[in-house]
Amino acid sequence: MLSRFRDHGLEPHAYLRAAVRQPPLFYQSPATLAANIEAVADHFAPAGLTLKDYLRAAVKAPQLFYQSPATIQANIEGVVGDFASHGLTLTAYLRAAVKQPPLFYRSPATLAANVEGLATRFAPAGLTLKVYVAAALRQPFLFYLRADRISANIDAVVEHFAPFGLTLKAYLAAALKQPQLFSQAPATIQSNIEGVVEHFRSDGLTLDAYLGAALRRPQLFCLAPATIIRHINCVIEMQRDGLLTFLGQQDAPARQKLRPLFAFLVKNPMCMTLADDNYALRQTYARVTGDRPGGAALLTRKRHRIERDLARALGQPVPASPSS
Repeated sequence: MLSRFRDHGLEPHAYLRAAVRQPPLFYQSPATLAANIEAVADHFAPAGLTLKDYLRAAVKAPQLFYQSPATIQANIEGVVGDFASHGLTLTAYLRAAVKQPPLFYRSPATLAANVEGLATRFAPAGLTLKVYVAAALRQPFLFYLRADRISANIDAVVEHFAPFGLTLKAYLAAALKQPQLFSQAPATIQSNIEGVVEHFRSDGLTLDAYLGAALRRPQLFCLAPATIIRHINCVIEMQRDGLLTFLGQQDAPARQKLRPLFAFLVKNPMCMTLADDNYALRQTYARVTGDRPGGAALLTRKRHRIERDLARALGQPVPASPSS
């Protein structure tokens, strides 16, 4: 096995771990196991499955080494057949299965029931099979999560935040943009939202405003409060250093001087989800170049432009822009 697939990425330690999890690999014929792997990879090669990719999946789900190739082929093709009219292609589903190997061996009927069950449950709120299949391709374990479990997650979050304006239709739209919301624990999502609001409540951040920001930038539902609080503190520091100004900050109430800052952030929530080094880059740029572009431009300007202008100021090679 190892010598046969070494050139396709099968490492001895990875195969040994797989065999410990599935002991039949220690005593079944290497020729049979190799033939199983090659048969599936060959069958789906025209759709883009490589031997290297399938071996990687098999190491994660070792039963793929000895499961019948015909069964695996039927599993994959059964799901694709069920949802082909809703936009699912064989190539896309194989990519999802490589990320989530249980899709190779789970029953097509079970997977179809999961997907169709959720789409039916939320059809009155606008969820269609086509958009949910697209979301599941981005978060492939959604194919094998039970519909009642996912619907319970969605319902719990919506019910919790309904007094602050969250609707089922709006939250489903956010989940389609950020599919992990379908499966993430409601308590975690609630804590993520409320933790940020509670931290900055005295500064003027309200729950309904922050929920609106999260619907525009669904990452906010998923990111830990400590992360967002750290990001907002970077923005506050930049304002205090005179690098950012916000409309109305001169007239802000004495007890809520940051209210204009939060009014800007909830309308521009992407500014709360930059990478940590992105905020540091902007502060460094301002210190090195002395550039004060005015308003919130230092925060909203494209990163590649900041990097380019900083490189020029330091006399370094100018990085290529993303489009070049």
